[in-house]
Amino acid sequence: MIDPKELRIGSHYYNGSYVEPIIGRVLSIDGSASNPDDIQVGLIYDMPLDNNSDPYEAAMAHYLEPIPLTPDVLNELGFHQSIMCGEWIVWAKDIDSITIQVAFQDLVCKDAEIKDNDDKKAMFGWSCPCQYLHELESFLWMCAKTELIELIKE
Repeated sequence: MIDPKELRIGSHYYNGSYVEPIIGRVLSIDGSASNPDDIQVGLIYDMPLDNNSDPYEAAMAHYLEPIPLTPDVLNELGFHQSIMCGEWIVWAKDIDSITIQVAFQDLVCKDAEIKDNDDKKAMFGWSCPCQYLHELESFLWMCAKTELIELIKE
């Protein structure tokens, strides 16, 4: 279950209210509920849920599950394995003037780092522990004001 304080518009999560969890992107958050378990989010999916519906749905926040960062997920997002040293493996993605690096130790995601490839800018070598896709998305947005998934599609 996701901590509702971690929800951010634009981030991706599994909707666990289905037999097979499906990935949705948060479009809206209704934080008016007094109980965190009653927070509703608006989700959009890549495809309609059935033949008679559109790809939008309201869901309870407590059904959302984080998407673990794995080599397969990073590969699908356009990252490549860049460094391998003992039990450490680093995956990287260059985007414009920044490099995003995600480090795994013993196949567990430990850390993400954003480096500025342009010495003229103030951003350099920020790192953050993260294990889930929504954490990486939030970190990239916080540091570079950039959406990870939109960048990957370019």
